[in-house]
Amino acid sequence: MNSDDTQYVEAIETINTSSSRVWSVLTNTRSWPKWWSGHTLVKAVPTWQKNAELVWNKGREAIIYEFEPQKLLDFGGVNMGMEMHHSFKLIEDSNSTKVVYRFSVKGADFGHKEEEVEKIKNTLSKLKKVCEHSNVRKWWQFWA
Repeated sequence: MNSDDTQYVEAIETINTSSSRVWSVLTNTRSWPKWWSGHTLVKAVPTWQKNAELVWNKGREAIIYEFEPQKLLDFGGVNMGMEMHHSFKLIEDSNSTKVVYRFSVKGADFGHKEEEVEKIKNTLSKLKKVCEHSNVRKWWQFWA
């Protein structure tokens, strides 16, 4: 991935919850349709771990290249001759988690890099909503 023909875009989002909460959303296939655009992730085989296979509903496959619980999830594969990586790095602060999402492509030109940046920002924004939404207590829970 360090070749000269690798291009990447990156965005950072601060999510107001713990890294363990963000990690639980990242590694729960049922939550993916709420924040991930495109193909629906069906399962990780054999489980969420390095070198596991990610199986998507449209028959696409990806491999988990790096897996460090509550810190790093890097996965990707080859599609139409392009090697693609999606990397989510979690950096926990006192009451929040910074999520760095890097999308890289080897073997193709992004074309309009600004559009790719907007796509990953949109993904992070949806991830933030999913992660923070489940942390909201219902009004009646304050009286319990």
